[in-house]
Amino acid sequence: MIKPLTLSGFRIKKNYEESEFQRLYEILFCKDATVLTDEEKLKLLKWAVYFFNRGDDGVKRLGYRIIVRFANVFKNYTPLYDVSLNAGFIPVSRFIEKNFFGSNDVEKGFLKTFLSAYKTFFKDGDKYLSAGQKSLIDFSRSVIADSLVVAPTSYGKSEMMISKTADSLDKKVCIIVPSKALLAQTKRRLLEDEAIATKAKRILTHPEMFRMGEKAEKTFVAALTQERLFRLIQRDPMFSLDVLLVDEAHNLLSGDERGALLLQVLLILKHRNHNMELKFYTPFIAAAKSLQSPYGSYTLKPAQVKEFIKIEKYFVYDAKGTRDFSFYDQFMDRHIPLKTLDLNELEFIQAHKAGKNIIYLNKPRDVEAAAISISNVSTDIDISAEAFKDSYNAIADFLHPDYKLLGCLKKGVIYHHGKMPEIIRLYIETMFSKHSNFSFVVTSSTLLEGVNIPAEKMFLLSIKRGRELLSRASFKNLTGRVCRFSEVFSDESGSLRMLEPEIYVLNGNYFSKQNSPYDFLSNQAKIKPEHKDQDDIQNPLLKEISSDDEEEKIQIIEALEYLENIEEGVIDISLKEVDIDEIRYVTSDIAKACFKNNIHDFDIHLNEETLKKNFKAFSGTDALGDTKELLDAIYEIFIKDIKLKEEHGEFSRLANEPARKFYAMILDWKMNGSSYSQMIQSFLHYWKELEEKAHPSEEIKIYVGHSWGEVKRSEEEYIPRYVDLRKKDIKQRVNIAIVKIKEEQDFVDYNLMKYVDMLHDLELVEGNFYDRIKYGSSDQKVICLLKNGISMELAKCLLDGKYNDFLTFNLANDEVVIQKRALAAMTANSENKILIFELQFHAV
Repeated sequence: MIKPLTLSGFRIKKNYEESEFQRLYEILFCKDATVLTDEEKLKLLKWAVYFFNRGDDGVKRLGYRIIVRFANVFKNYTPLYDVSLNAGFIPVSRFIEKNFFGSNDVEKGFLKTFLSAYKTFFKDGDKYLSAGQKSLIDFSRSVIADSLVVAPTSYGKSEMMISKTADSLDKKVCIIVPSKALLAQTKRRLLEDEAIATKAKRILTHPEMFRMGEKAEKTFVAALTQERLFRLIQRDPMFSLDVLLVDEAHNLLSGDERGALLLQVLLILKHRNHNMELKFYTPFIAAAKSLQSPYGSYTLKPAQVKEFIKIEKYFVYDAKGTRDFSFYDQFMDRHIPLKTLDLNELEFIQAHKAGKNIIYLNKPRDVEAAAISISNVSTDIDISAEAFKDSYNAIADFLHPDYKLLGCLKKGVIYHHGKMPEIIRLYIETMFSKHSNFSFVVTSSTLLEGVNIPAEKMFLLSIKRGRELLSRASFKNLTGRVCRFSEVFSDESGSLRMLEPEIYVLNGNYFSKQNSPYDFLSNQAKIKPEHKDQDDIQNPLLKEISSDDEEEKIQIIEALEYLENIEEGVIDISLKEVDIDEIRYVTSDIAKACFKNNIHDFDIHLNEETLKKNFKAFSGTDALGDTKELLDAIYEIFIKDIKLKEEHGEFSRLANEPARKFYAMILDWKMNGSSYSQMIQSFLHYWKELEEKAHPSEEIKIYVGHSWGEVKRSEEEYIPRYVDLRKKDIKQRVNIAIVKIKEEQDFVDYNLMKYVDMLHDLELVEGNFYDRIKYGSSDQKVICLLKNGISMELAKCLLDGKYNDFLTFNLANDEVVIQKRALAAMTANSENKILIFELQFHAV
């Protein structure tokens, strides 16, 4: 048997350097390829075909890359047509046939006997699937065991989940989405499926929508975050599922609280129903075993596609050093110099941009700064179109006319990060997708959370995610967002040039001095074809307890304790040797409630006696009905004399009375159902009062968190988490207010409300007051709309009397049906376009 060619052989210096192959290859990719003679072109094709048929996976990719480049440079698509048809890259061959061949050309293809096959076998609705896509879809539809689907962006994982849901309408099925921002999108996709829209009475998106006890539904369709699903599990010890679909399942590997919670949720549900089907979907996991907890009774059957329809091209530009521009060839592992340029990073982006571009940065503050800088060197777009003016005015009205995003929009630039209101992020994603005038989206890692927007090129101004370098998996996921199949093979604007996505790494003002873009691509990103994926398992519940690392063993035991104190008996003792004597259980109601509400701000075991003492002081008191009393109670029970964890500094701020007064104010706004624009004005008024009360020479330090901080409160602090209000003009204050509102909403929703829920469950919070804190209203119709995923702003609009004919409520079951005719009525009444946009996700 003849051994396949390997890339290591190509990289031997004497085999490659100054060879004929090197000369022709580098001309094709890095120089003016029109100088190649017909004989030289033929040589390249011969090599490419030889590599494709005789090489290992890496060499096959090299051969395919040469053929794709050859087709795009010389507009000769016959070799690519034949190779793609042979490899099962049916969308490629179909695109060539439709756009470049006549009927006679098709008949000349050497695999003409298969031409009729793909028209039926590989067709799915109005699009054509690759062999890899079809195999995954068939696997997803047919396999009923616990399973894992691993496929790159564009391979239809969302469609697979919708299809599985449609096939499971006689069961209790739930999709876990990674963020609240994706709930509305997922709900809309579910409702767009005819079978789901017809047979499922409603899509459940909130834990309070579920009926418990004897009235519990026997079948339902739900879309929830892990936090909402955990709340449901905690509320109803009898709740179970028949099918659980986990989107972005690689998040289970994380060692953070959300990754741990996600695994806790599925282990508890698997414990409650051993027959529950567990389906994982992710763009990257090296081994199914990495997602199999040693403490759970499930084994995943994997399906993974390793097609290479797109072959990325990587470039490096040193904007703050040598100004060298180079091409990185991942196959030869070489940085090939192209030219030296006299451009800064923003000028470089403008010179090399495509129609749609993604610019990646790590920090939200850098995202906004870069977006403004790019806007400053961009020309104004045509803003005369009604659609643009309406969108611009809608954002100005919804938030504030001084929101800095608005200035960027005028230049065809949007920015996108996690400290923006979710509905605004979703709205501008749609704006960017629909309007050709928008050229740039400047974004953080929020783009990794299932956001799909059209883009041809990507510019990385940072190679970090948080404090760490982008991992191989994150880098692949990020770069996979450009040149999605829906754009490559679009009937209107598709182009095979997008089979070669261009990724630029720019060493500029936002790039860490400690990192090298050259080293990142060559080594840390691990993009060379021979690199094997490896899973970085940080979640202790995915690790063996038999670890020799004592520190790691302690982490695992703590994680198991946490799980067992949430629901005793979850750990499958029969699978692994777990010393049950090492598991500690709390005994008091208050400590048990802390576990069941996912409290991590302190060690519950260590502080149980203090919790009991603090809680006892509130026993028999009147139910809390005031925000200041509520915040004081949280301090008295959960902070006073409690040893808090250092990493949970935000919660520890409640030890200070001014902080409790501040959050009482935030909760008052929430209770009154304040809109974003009202909260912005309230912040501006609050800050003005602080300024008037302070001495003229006194700094006014406002807490904004480490993402936006510029100054420290004291010399003892390591990280700046404050800004000096006196140094900010009105426009800057508006934008600080917008990001601060989002940060405070996240703190309230993800941290503070856990304590409010707990105190309510322990009957220390008055019911009507609790409803107003949780929902911003005690009106049952408003609450019903909010439980169904509708914002307070839209709920108020729908209930102002003009749209009663389009709403049908069943308050006993938290059900509401909103007719699509409401959209036309809201448009006729000139309601805010953002509210009309939001309603599109809910109207049926």
